[in-house]
Amino acid sequence: MIEHYISFSLSAFVALFAMINPLATAPIFLGLTGHLQRPLKNRIATQSIVIGFVLVALFCVLGNLIFTLFGITLPAFRIVGGLLIIMCGFQLLNGQDNSVAVPSHEDSEESLNSALSIALFPLATPVIGGPGAIAVAMSYSADAGIVGVTCTIASFAVACFITWLVFRFSTEVVRFIGKGAIKLISRMMGLILAVMGMQMLIVGIHGAYMLFPNLP
Repeated sequence: MIEHYISFSLSAFVALFAMINPLATAPIFLGLTGHLQRPLKNRIATQSIVIGFVLVALFCVLGNLIFTLFGITLPAFRIVGGLLIIMCGFQLLNGQDNSVAVPSHEDSEESLNSALSIALFPLATPVIGGPGAIAVAMSYSADAGIVGVTCTIASFAVACFITWLVFRFSTEVVRFIGKGAIKLISRMMGLILAVMGMQMLIVGIHGAYMLFPNLP
């Protein structure tokens, strides 16, 4: 029995770690926070990981109940998440200064709140706790019992901790590759974000069609 749960946990960890993919999300984090001071970057990193973890953990425990209670389907969640990440991707790709991608510096308090909003979107969701991670976590925790749900959440916690370490050391990466490269990375990650969002949108639309095949 113990070997089964060890194998189960390792499988869940690999799937969730691949879904987050810290090496791919680190440049996104750099592109969004490269202009901020290290204490604020570390705060954003911690908040994004905590929020993303709590979000996925809640769906592991209450996912089916939440979807049923509010009449939400996973395809609908994917469609909305895809549209949001496409919007953020285009903003990064065009180098626009806005409250989502790059906070304003006109007012310090407003800028701080805007910067911290990055922790919620797009880092906590959909980059860390997005539809993909939620879907994987729910698929592992569904009908797995209390121990299975606990193993899934623990596996995701380890993946989040590794991602947090990658985020925390992003400053050294910025210093090593330079500000010019960060701008290039920001635009490249904008393109990747837009493509990721489009992929989520396509999967969501396909899933919606499978749920309602008789709709015109």
